[in-house]
Amino acid sequence: MEIFRELLGFIVLTGPLFLIIPWFLLSIWVAIKAYKRREGGWIRVILGLLIFATIMLIPFADSVMGRLYLNYLCSTDAGVKIYQTVSLPSRYWDGSGMPRFIKKAGSLDFDKSMVGDRYVMRSRLEPFSRSLNIDRDSYQLVDQDTGKIMGESVNYLYNGGWVHRNYGERSSRTGCSRKQAGYFTDVLKGVFRPDNITHGGDNK
Repeated sequence: MEIFRELLGFIVLTGPLFLIIPWFLLSIWVAIKAYKRREGGWIRVILGLLIFATIMLIPFADSVMGRLYLNYLCSTDAGVKIYQTVSLPSRYWDGSGMPRFIKKAGSLDFDKSMVGDRYVMRSRLEPFSRSLNIDRDSYQLVDQDTGKIMGESVNYLYNGGWVHRNYGERSSRTGCSRKQAGYFTDVLKGVFRPDNITHGGDNK
């Protein structure tokens, strides 16, 4: 019965109550009708529960699939990605080897004047799966001279199922955890390296 409690909990969080309650009652009615038409003890109990769960899930199936796919993307593709590194001389680093151009770790805040005009941050939000209503949200470090993306922090956003988008009272958008998505300052740390340890890339 634990799985049915979890199912009901998910549906309550996903859909508005004025739709859940009548649909819940309808599901019970259909399940009871099916239960009464069958013989065989446990078989008809299991059949009734399956019918109830199936009917309850019909309006929320896209939410189930969307959240499952979001969890998959967050665990496999979200996070900090480094495509090319850049060697920077010693004046960009403090005595402990930390970058001077990062004002606050774990944020978007960095010293643009120190990095220069060549490398800029670009925010990009684009549809990733239209059928499941998932967007790809990224903060990219771009080399304006070449147009190359040097690195990026990637997050995925799920905008809710059909029921919640059309009848919900609050925003249903959710995304990967901050630990999964990473920070833009982590991108800066990955792209810019002290010139004595870098393994390639363009020189600034």
